Amino acid sequence: MIFIAWVLPGGRHPSRRATLGIALGIAGIGTLVSGDALFSASVHAANVAALLGLALVWALASVLSNRWLSTGSPLLVAAMELLLGGALLLV
Repeated sequence: MIFIAWVLPGGRHPSRRATLGIALGIAGIGTLVSGDALFSASVHAANVAALLGLALVWALASVLSNRWLSTGSPLLVAAMELLLGGALLLV
């Protein structure tokens, strides 16, 4: 979420501490999906891509809803999120 908020217009650069936390989180994800001796189940690239895509969309929605809440009504923001989520499920 930090990097998404940063690249959107009006975003702030993340601190070194936040960048370190993100790097550790990405390393943790890499460890979980590496498929080495820690886990006996096979890992499919499509499943990993779907999970990472889901996390990206969730983070984008969180950042955008926070920005939209400052300008609109909470009911409108919730309706927009539900409509966009439903549209993604149709694809």
